[in-house]
Amino acid sequence: SCRSLEDKKPEWPTDRPVLFRERNGWCPYSERVWLALEVFNVAYDTVLIDNMGEGRPAYFSGSTPKMRWPDGRTQGESMDLVKAVDKAYNTEGVELYPEGVDVDGLVSEFSRCFPSRT
Repeated sequence: SCRSLEDKKPEWPTDRPVLFRERNGWCPYSERVWLALEVFNVAYDTVLIDNMGEGRPAYFSGSTPKMRWPDGRTQGESMDLVKAVDKAYNTEGVELYPEGVDVDGLVSEFSRCFPSRT
């Protein structure tokens, strides 16, 4: 489910994570966490945060994305969140964050496709 911007701090569920993401869909860091949750069909709530302007709720500090886990912990940094979602909800064997020589080679090859000064 998705909540709108409010100043009053909502009651958080204790049975599922809550993703705090920017409200316009412009943030690639929020997007990667959102997609990780969707890949594993995780039941979660979303709180949309206005990162610019006057719309930021008083109860929220810091930057997005952030996750409030069911145990009450709060965590930030998108790649750390992707890894945590992968660890907690990956029952399919899908690799969201593959590591190793093959991946390093592909990243290096991809980098060479672009001009060096862009």
